[in-house]
Amino acid sequence: MCSGFHLYLVPFTDCPIKIPLWLVVLVVVSGIVVIGLIALGIWKVVTNIHDRREFAKFEKEKQQARWESVS
Repeated sequence: MCSGFHLYLVPFTDCPIKIPLWLVVLVVVSGIVVIGLIALGIWKVVTNIHDRREFAKFEKEKQQARWESVS
């Protein structure tokens, strides 16, 4: 009995798309740089907010301080 279907396997020895090595290196390096800049930006914003709160707290305590003269 013959089913009428034939299966042909064609072996591939090469990758169908060749990506240049310099492009892969460029994408990886630029990704690392972008992630680092985003992390630095987030750190700067968080530090700035924290410093403003601490400075406001310092100014409030300075205004409330009562200095006694030393006799």
